[in-house]
Amino acid sequence: MPLTDLQYNIQDKITLDIIVPTYNNKKELRRTLNSIPSCQDINVIVVDDGSNLDYTDIKEEYPSLHFYQLEKNMGPGMARQYGL
Repeated sequence: MPLTDLQYNIQDKITLDIIVPTYNNKKELRRTLNSIPSCQDINVIVVDDGSNLDYTDIKEEYPSLHFYQLEKNMGPGMARQYGL
């Protein structure tokens, strides 16, 4: 079916998932999170790649954030894959 034949309903919800890998850098993570607009249709997934930092303050500051922590550092590619 050609794309022009698809019906688009303005009521359809389009969501965006943003995956943010992080490793031992709370300042840059906070800067990144502040640059993402607050919207119901945006899911922010942060994957900590085995940092030795405590991210409790960031989790409390951004309650809608989905935060996951890997047990050991495996690189940003693996953190992105985990977020998927």
